[in-house]
Amino acid sequence: MRFGRSLIWFIGITVMLLSGELWLLGGLDAQGSRIVFSNLVFDNYEIYVMDADGGNRENLTNHPVDDREPDWSPDGTKIAFVSRRSGGYQICVMDADGKNQIELTDGTETKADPDWSPDGGKIAFTVHDGISHIEVMDADGQNRVRFEDQTMQPSWSPDGQQIAFVYRKDEGIEIYLMGADGRGLERVTHDLTGKWNPSFSPDGLHTMPRTTDSSTSM
Repeated sequence: MRFGRSLIWFIGITVMLLSGELWLLGGLDAQGSRIVFSNLVFDNYEIYVMDADGGNRENLTNHPVDDREPDWSPDGTKIAFVSRRSGGYQICVMDADGKNQIELTDGTETKADPDWSPDGGKIAFTVHDGISHIEVMDADGQNRVRFEDQTMQPSWSPDGQQIAFVYRKDEGIEIYLMGADGRGLERVTHDLTGKWNPSFSPDGLHTMPRTTDSSTSM
């Protein structure tokens, strides 16, 4: 999934307007042959897939509430996504053909930014509950672990040993790294401008954040 995102855009999610519809691209599947994306039509986001050349577009969710932020599992058999079908935005998962859609999280807090670990065994995501924080859980929704407050937008390294993320502290909004267990925080950027959506390069040697003005608020 991380490689697919890098091919589309180095920050993970690309926004573009086509024929009056808003497409939020999630990335290529493991084989690089299909693209998953959110499509906003008539004030409702749905998840679609299409061939890498734009052909064979197929709606996977077809639900009356928002389904968005899709992320392929590393083996291409499942898609994690965010949906508010139970009231609040929760992390959900479905088969690559749209079948077996289930919610992995519950509660009143808003969930966002699902990202599969490279081995497909875990999903990292953001929880917004007044103070944003990153959590990691097993791919079946079990064993949720909460990490630092004021963190968001997790991105696994290709070897699964680190997670890049956005950390909002007094000095600004910067990119940090931590171990997959949440330990060993390391600050990567230091120029006091807002950073968002970090994404590792396929070789794991670089991260590419999107930069915004430091006055941007979460």
